[in-house]
Order: sequence, then C-alpha cells, then structure tokens
Amino acid sequence: MGKGGVRTVVQACQSAKILLDNVNQWGTVGRGCVIYVSFSKGAEPTDVEQAAKTLMQGRLFTDLQSEDERPKPISVNEMPNEFDILIIPQASMGGNLKSKSMQYHSNVDKETGRALYDLFVTSIQANAEGKTVLAGVYGNRQGLELISHGPHTYVFDLP
Repeated sequence: MGKGGVRTVVQACQSAKILLDNVNQWGTVGRGCVIYVSFSKGAEPTDVEQAAKTLMQGRLFTDLQSEDERPKPISVNEMPNEFDILIIPQASMGGNLKSKSMQYHSNVDKETGRALYDLFVTSIQANAEGKTVLAGVYGNRQGLELISHGPHTYVFDLP
C-alpha cells in the first residue's frame, strides 16, 4: 500500500455469512459483493469517504442475473436493490512479508483503524442508494462463509 490510504478487495458473491460475535451470531447477505478493507498510516477521513464513494460508483460488476453473453459493467448503485454489500475489516491486508515473517508497521493503530472503519461503513451506507449493507465487527475474528460469483475480485489502493 502506498503512503497513507485505504486498501480494499472487492469480490462478487452469490451469498456470504459472517460471524459477528466470535461465538455463534451470524449475519448473512445474498447476491452482491464483499468488501474487505484496511487502512495504512496517513489515511485521512477524506480518503475513507472518497474510497467509499469510488467503490459505489465504479463500474465493476455486471448484472449477476443477466443472460447477456457480454453484459456491460455497471456500478453498485446501478444494480437492482437486491444487491447486498458485506464489509469486513481486514487489517492483515496492510502487512508485508519480510524474510519469513509478516510485519504490519504501515497499518494504523487499532483506535484509529476502528474510527476509520466506522466512517467507511457509514460512507458506504450513505452512498449505497437503497442497498442492504452488513458490516463485520472491527477487532473480531471475522469467521466467513462465502459463495463467490465467478472470478470477479478486484484490489484497490484508494484514493
């Protein structure tokens, strides 16, 4: 990740289920996408808000139920309202492999990460135009079951 920013991985899904309480409380989403997010040192609230807006407006997906052989890519906001969004905090995406060990020196501290994550979730909700948004809990284990929709996975370092 560059100097200060928001790293995301966006993956199309048929459905997903996330462990919310580290024990037995699960949240589920249907057809839509999973957004994994991490923050590096120097990430600012304006970066987070812009990243959320970019992800909702970027033409990343095709209508997952389209029968067209080559459907035109559309944004999350152009998808039908039945398109769900699951957001998962994923600090490990900010790590670097050095020698044989992972190092996380470029990640924000936990308190800052929690505040930026909360802002990211709020910003996605504000820009998701009627979509269902489910957010994982910052600092939890994030057990996940996912049924993907094809090879639609994108990595972005934003803004």
